[in-house]
Amino acid sequence: MGCNISATRRQLFRFSVLSGLLAPVMGLFFSCDKDKIDFHVDNSPPAYGLSEVRVVNLADYSRVVANGDTLTAGTAGVQTTYFQEDGLLGTVWRIQQPLFDDRGKLDLKLSDLYSPAAYIVPPSDPVAFTANTADGQMDYYTVWPGGDGQPWAVPVPRDETPPKIADRFKIRIVNLCKHLPGLHPDLPSPNGPMEDLAGSVTLTYADGTPVSPKTTDVSISQRVSEYVDVPYGTYQFRVLTSDGRQFSAAVHGVNERLIRSNVFDPTTSRMTEPKTTNVTGITYAPVMTFKAGGVYTIAVAPFPFAYPIAPGSNVYAYQNQFKIIEDRENPPQSLGRVQAVNAFPGADVSFRLAAGSVGKVFSGLAFGQASDYVAIEEGGYTIEALNNRGAVIATVQQEMLTSQNHSVWLYPDEGGQPQLKVVFNDLSGDFYFNRFTDDGAFNRYENTTVFATRFLNFCPDMPFVSVSIDNGQDMRNYMQLYANNSYEMHADNAMYNLGFAEPVTELPYVRWRLDYRVLFDLQAFRSKPGIKPGIWADDIPSLSSFNFIANPQLYLKVGRGLPTGEPGVYSVALVGRTGNDVPAEQRARMVIIKHTK
Repeated sequence: MGCNISATRRQLFRFSVLSGLLAPVMGLFFSCDKDKIDFHVDNSPPAYGLSEVRVVNLADYSRVVANGDTLTAGTAGVQTTYFQEDGLLGTVWRIQQPLFDDRGKLDLKLSDLYSPAAYIVPPSDPVAFTANTADGQMDYYTVWPGGDGQPWAVPVPRDETPPKIADRFKIRIVNLCKHLPGLHPDLPSPNGPMEDLAGSVTLTYADGTPVSPKTTDVSISQRVSEYVDVPYGTYQFRVLTSDGRQFSAAVHGVNERLIRSNVFDPTTSRMTEPKTTNVTGITYAPVMTFKAGGVYTIAVAPFPFAYPIAPGSNVYAYQNQFKIIEDRENPPQSLGRVQAVNAFPGADVSFRLAAGSVGKVFSGLAFGQASDYVAIEEGGYTIEALNNRGAVIATVQQEMLTSQNHSVWLYPDEGGQPQLKVVFNDLSGDFYFNRFTDDGAFNRYENTTVFATRFLNFCPDMPFVSVSIDNGQDMRNYMQLYANNSYEMHADNAMYNLGFAEPVTELPYVRWRLDYRVLFDLQAFRSKPGIKPGIWADDIPSLSSFNFIANPQLYLKVGRGLPTGEPGVYSVALVGRTGNDVPAEQRARMVIIKHTK
C-alpha cells in the first residue's frame, strides 16, 4: 500500500513541475480579458442560529411540519435543510431560530409515529403544539399517545446552567409514566401479564441507594424534579418504583436508531436469554460516563419493547422505561479522577496527593479497602502513603491525565516494604474485535451493559498467579461477551501468569456476557510462564459471581431472584501474604474493587 502511495506522489510531483513550466507559455496563447466563470458549487449546508427551544422526541415521530411547511424527508438518509443528519426527526431537535415568526412562535405538527406494536397503535392524528421562544430554555417532550395519564406533548423547562462546582454534573428525573394497555390479548407471555409500573419514581445508584431526596418519589403529578449535583464519573443509574421494582432503560448507544427496542420479560422488566423465555435476573440500565459540567435528564415514559412468547419468537408491546437525555452540550474536559486502594496487609493507611498548592487526602483505608474517586487537574503529582502516625511510608511521582481514571495501589514488595503503583482503568465499555487487522476503526464496539474484570497480582509471595473458573476451566469457553455474531476472546495475558505488581496494559479486561444465567467461581492458581493455569492455590478463597452484586436486597426485597453478577468495571486483585504464620486477617485473598457506581 505504501509503495503505491509513494509512486502516486512521484507522478503528481512530475506533473506539477511540468505544469509550472508550461503555464506561462500556455498563457500566451489562451489568455483573455474576460472574467472567468467559477463553476464551483458550495454544497455546505446553511448555518442557522439555534434557539433555546428543543423537541425531545420520546414517542419516536419522524415527520415534522412547521407553520405548514414539511421540514423532513420522506425517507431516512435524504438530508434536508433543517435535518441534515438523515432527514428525519431524531430524539432531540434544537429548533433553528429562523423557523420562529416575528412573535417568537412556531406551530408544529409531528407525525409518522414509529409503533411496532400494531395491535395497540393509537390514533394516527399528528401531535400538534406551539413552541414559543419567550419561554426560554424549554423542551417539548413527545409521549407515546397510547394509554392514559399524560398529554401527547409535555412542555418541560430546562436549565443549562452548569453546576457551581467544576467537578460536578447536574441530573434530574422527569416522570412521564402512563397506564398502558398491556400485552397482545392473543399473544400472552408464558411468564404472565405485564407489570404495572405507572406511579412515583426514584433515581438511584447501581446499588439502589437514592441519589438525593429531591429525585426520590417524584410523582406523575409533580412530573419534574429539581436538578441535583453529582461528582462526575461513570455510573449505572437505576430508576425504581415506590416499592423498589426496577424500570428497564430504553435502548441507548450509537445504534439506537437501528435497534429500537430491547427484549425483556414483561412480568418483571428483566432481560431474557437470547431466543428463549428464560429470565436472566438483570434489568437493563446503561453504564455511562457523565462528564464534569454536563446537565442531564432521565425521562421515564412509554417505549416499545419485545417479549418472547416462544423460543425465537417475539411480540411487541409498550412499557414505561427510562431514557437519558443530555440537556447541555458537554464542555471540554480538563479533569481526571483518582482513588486509593490499600493492598498492604496489617495496616490502616492514608494517602496524600499534591501538585503545587493543590492536595487531596484519603484517610484511614483498611486493608483491602478502596476510596471513592476524587477529581484532579491534569499534571504531575507527588503521591504519598502514610501510616496511622502520619509518617510517610511510600512515595511515587505520577503524571495524571485528563479524562483518565487512576487507582493508586499500596502493596508490600518481596521484602515487605510498602510500594505504590498507579493503574489506569478503562471505564468506557468500548472493546475491539479482530484486533490484528489493519484498520481498528471498524473493529471498535460499544457495550452499555459492560461487565468487565481486570485481574491484578499484588501478593509478593506469588511471582505469578493465574485466575480461572470452576476447577481450572478456561473462562473463555463459557461466559465471554458475544457480539457481532462472535465472541470477544481476550488473550492469555489477561488471566494467566499475572506477574507480581506488573499490571497488564494491553487489552487487560475479561469481558463477560450477562444475557445467560450462568454461575461461576473465580479461583487462583500458582503458575509460571509456559504453564497454565498451574497448581490450584487452595489456601486462597474462591470468589463467586454473586460477589459482584453490590446489594442483594435490591432484588430480594421485591421477591426476585439474584442475577449471577452485575454490570460494571471491576479490578479483581490478589492481595495479602501466604504462609502458615500469617495472621488470618492478613492472609492472601482476592478482593473486588468496583470502579463504576
